[in-house]
Order: sequence, then structure tokens, then C-alpha cells
Amino acid sequence: MAEVGPVSLGNSRYILRSHMEDNKGVSVQVLVPGSGRVTVAKFASPQKMLLSTGEVCGNVDDARGCRTKFRTRVAGARKMLENFSGGLHRVVFWGDHTEQITRLGRLLGYQTVAEM
Repeated sequence: MAEVGPVSLGNSRYILRSHMEDNKGVSVQVLVPGSGRVTVAKFASPQKMLLSTGEVCGNVDDARGCRTKFRTRVAGARKMLENFSGGLHRVVFWGDHTEQITRLGRLLGYQTVAEM
């Protein structure tokens, strides 16, 4: 499948690519605009959400793995690397939303754990 893009949609540009594992179908590679603070989250179990924050440093252009990839600078990078758990496939929110996500966890009954 030929790649299409980059195309602009709002503030983000993207490339339509094939799915990495079988080179079939369509996957969207979002090109993150510039830099900014992000919150990264993943449910490690129904009762536990992993959270981290960082500063976007740029896109990663590599055909392996997820199509949308970007670098972030985090406080305590060595500690985060040593304690990393929960695997891949995270959800990214622009801005620092750890306080709101932690409050939501208290209301809905899940624990939030800082990965750093």
C-alpha cells in the first residue's frame, strides 16, 4: 500500500500508512506539532492506571512498532526505565492532567500510580 501524506487536520498533520505487522489495512501516523506537556496513561488492570508526564521533544520516524511515536523528556528517566511496567499502547493527553485523572480514579474506584 502506498503511503498518503502528510496531510493536515486542524493543528496536527498525519500520514496514512499500512498496518505494521501485516502491511495491510490503514494506520494513521500522527505527526505531533512542536512541543508541549503531555500526560501518558494506561490501565495495567481494571483497578490500576499507570500515569506519567513529560515534555514532547519531537516525532520518531521508524517503521517498527506503533505508527504514531514521539520522544518525551521526563523527570527521573532512569527510575522510569527501571520501573517501567504495563507494556506498550498508551493513551496521550496534551497537558498535565494527572490531578484530574487521579480525582476521577477516586470517584470510579481505580488507583493511579506514577510510573516515575
